[in-house]
Amino acid sequence: MRKRRFVYALLAGLSAIMAVIVALLTNLATNAPRLVVLALLAAGAAVWATLEFIRYWGDSPNRPQVTSTLDQVRRIAMADTTDRPAPNEHRQPAPIAPTWRERAHVDHDPDGYFGRQQMTKDLSNALITSSKIITLQGGGGIGKTTTAYEAVDKVAHDGAFDSILWTKVRDEPSQGNNLTRRSWAQTQRDLADQLGVDLGPSTATWGSELRDAINDPRFGGGLLTVLDNLEIDTDMRRFTERLHNLGFAKNPHKLLVTSRAVVPTNLIHPFRLHGLENKAAIDLIRHLGAGDERLATTKDAAQLEPVLSTVEGNPLLIKLVVRRFITGNRSLAECVEELLNWDLGGRKTVKDHLFGLALKALESRAGPEAAHSIMDAFAFEGVRGGEYTAGELQAMSELDRDQVRHALDVGRDLGVVEGGSTNERYSIHSLLYDDFRRRVVQKYERR
Repeated sequence: MRKRRFVYALLAGLSAIMAVIVALLTNLATNAPRLVVLALLAAGAAVWATLEFIRYWGDSPNRPQVTSTLDQVRRIAMADTTDRPAPNEHRQPAPIAPTWRERAHVDHDPDGYFGRQQMTKDLSNALITSSKIITLQGGGGIGKTTTAYEAVDKVAHDGAFDSILWTKVRDEPSQGNNLTRRSWAQTQRDLADQLGVDLGPSTATWGSELRDAINDPRFGGGLLTVLDNLEIDTDMRRFTERLHNLGFAKNPHKLLVTSRAVVPTNLIHPFRLHGLENKAAIDLIRHLGAGDERLATTKDAAQLEPVLSTVEGNPLLIKLVVRRFITGNRSLAECVEELLNWDLGGRKTVKDHLFGLALKALESRAGPEAAHSIMDAFAFEGVRGGEYTAGELQAMSELDRDQVRHALDVGRDLGVVEGGSTNERYSIHSLLYDDFRRRVVQKYERR
């Protein structure tokens, strides 16, 4: 009976639909009111047939099967998936971008910072109040990067800027305008990376893209940019002018540049860094040698004065002398005697002598092959101001992994190699780079 009623409903529904279609077409042609009534009756029949069909399907034995299938799908979708690995569970996490402190690549030791407190205070004040580009100038190894770090660290703790960028200029070992173009392109890429900007394919648009980025409202409170290790006169002038034109030195943004070069221009507010005074140098020596009993027993500061007069207050050279003393088997008097009696004839300077001693110590402890190969990698295969991982240095030096690691560890002990503590990247000071590169060039010229 139920199935027969369903068949009747189905036939009635189909007939009603046909009647509605015919009535509508005829009504459009004749505009007869009776046909409108017929169309309404047919529509009612179609509704009745639809309800009968729904009721039949609701009583159908097929319905529980369909419902069961839907329930299964629902249960699967809502099932506990805690035991399943997340889609990205086995992927390596995205690398964390280095902070400005890591980019500065300074072995920060607040307890070992002597004789530069007033300079740091003046420099940090200028970063806030001056409307010009701040430059920190001085010879190689004099402590420009460390002093800049301390000043920037102070204004960072004071919350003076919304963000801080730090980039080191990496100079290719070549001459002319190509040097400036390569360094400038690398500097723009580094700044863009810290700003979160994807530079376009054409270098011609990079300047405008950087200008737009620093004008973003998130930097409305000021952006401090540090351009470290800008050593060449022509680069000093070009870089500062370009960055000024892009807005990096226009209020509220500030620009700090460290360089050996002195470029007189109205755009610059210069600071000059000199060697440490004797008292500060002695404090530094005692701090570096605090764990060495021999140095701790040297109570008379006069015994250190020959060293001080030789290194002329250069913090890097002081570090090299003290670490050579600590890691060697000679007394302090013997180290001083060696320094004083060294033949400095011709063009040889005390700095050349000190770097020669560091290289000799590196050769003795790491082996001549490893010492020369690792320094050749820094000074000949690498670029000035470059930072490299142990793997990159291994590829450049063609040493095995253990040789590279040992040479780098010894180099750090001797003060020849910097870094390696936080981001596992190593470098040598620009002063050492110049010296070792000259040695490498002379060695190849003699062949």
